[in-house]
Parts: sequence; C-alpha cells; structure tokens
Amino acid sequence: MSNRNGSETIKVVRWIKGKYHLAVHNYSGDSYIAGCCAKIKFIYGQQKWQFQCPDVGTGKWWSVSVIDTNLNEVDIINKIIDQPW
Repeated sequence: MSNRNGSETIKVVRWIKGKYHLAVHNYSGDSYIAGCCAKIKFIYGQQKWQFQCPDVGTGKWWSVSVIDTNLNEVDIINKIIDQPW
C-alpha cells in the first residue's frame, strides 16, 4: 500500500518457511540511493527494527536484512551494494 507521503506498507500475514531478503532497489536511478534518508521499520514476531538508509556505499540496492523463518533468525546487513544478495 502506498501513501501520499511516498511511504509504503507491506504486511506479511503468514510467513512461509524459507529465507526472505529485505532490500530496496533504486529503480529509477535518477539519484544515488546512499544518503537518500529512506527509512524501514519492520516487525518479525516480537522483535522490532528500524533502519535509515546508509549515507555511504555504491550500487542500486539497499540490502537491509535476511529473515530466515526456518531458524527464526534475522541477519542485519544494512549496506548499499550492487546486488541485493
């Protein structure tokens, strides 16, 4: 769901076993993603995280985290990279 201020909300109702890569792609390429001030908030189970896009890095992807529902683990990446994983 997209809001007027440019924010989007994605809700996962049921997690299927596997790995989820949480990443943001700079699709337009009009400017650099590093330093864009974008923020991500996410909740998995009882854990809550909030990230701001890093100020440094090159690439068109902001790789935020990997959620492994098999192990019930969240690995934090939070880097600007060329590929999301």
